[in-house]
Parts: sequence; structure tokens; C-alpha cells
Amino acid sequence: MACGSVENLGPVSGEARLPGVIAFCPRMHTQEERHMRGPFVSVLVGLALVSGWVPLSAHHSWPVNRDKLVTVKGTVMEFAWENPHPTITLEVRSDDGRTEKWLIGGPAINRMEANGWTKTTVKAGDVITGTGYQFSDGQKIIRLERIVFADGKEMRLYGR
Repeated sequence: MACGSVENLGPVSGEARLPGVIAFCPRMHTQEERHMRGPFVSVLVGLALVSGWVPLSAHHSWPVNRDKLVTVKGTVMEFAWENPHPTITLEVRSDDGRTEKWLIGGPAINRMEANGWTKTTVKAGDVITGTGYQFSDGQKIIRLERIVFADGKEMRLYGR
């Protein structure tokens, strides 16, 4: 019987064997086989590194100022229910009467769904008040914590 065959269930080199366990027997590799294994291993290691890096690069935190909550009230222009973060585009009237566009976004869709959100929770034309943390660099982008609808109904995004 060849080393490693299923039929080889007896003792190997004086060691007791368990029934059904196949013995490991290294075989000699030719120089050509060893030469071909080098690039294969390099490609495999490269793929492993890239596959580990991609999810890490996709995971990020919002660059917001957590020292102060910001509240904006406006009319929904668009509700984009898409990954990585659903966003609501609001038309907001500033204190001086100018119209500004604000983007307010939440966590990933599955987290929003866990808090009762659907792709139809907010519709164009709805008047909402959004509260969250504004981007540190002053952009009119908010990491949304909660919204309040015109009828007073409140929805949170992080379950708090």
C-alpha cells in the first residue's frame, strides 16, 4: 500500500494509529515543482493581504465634531437609501433667508432597519428636523442621530 492511502490503517513507524486516520507522508518534490510553488505562494499571500485590506479601508468613522450637536430643519429633496450610508438631502432656509443644501446621513442600512427605518420612511417634500454632529471641517454634512417629523414623531438612528 502507498503511504497515506485509506487502506493503510496499521501502525506507522511504531506509533499506534486510530482507525480511519490517514498517515501523512511527505513526498519528494522535483526542482521544477519547487520552482513553480514560489510564484503561487506569492500570489496567494498577496491575495490574502488585499482581501484583508479592502474591508479595513471601507470601514471608517465620520470626521465630525462631537463637542456640539447641530439641528437643521428643512424640506427633503432626496432620500438615497444606499450603502455605505443612506443620506437625506435637505433644503434648509438659513437665518439670513438664503437656501442651503445640507446632507444628513445615518449608519448602514441594516442598522437603520433595526431601528425601524425603511426606504420609504422619508419622502421628498417631507419637512423634517435633523439633529446630529456636523463634519469638523465645516461642510454642511451631519452624522444624523435623530429626526423629528412635522407631526412630532421622532426616529432615532442608533437606538438610543
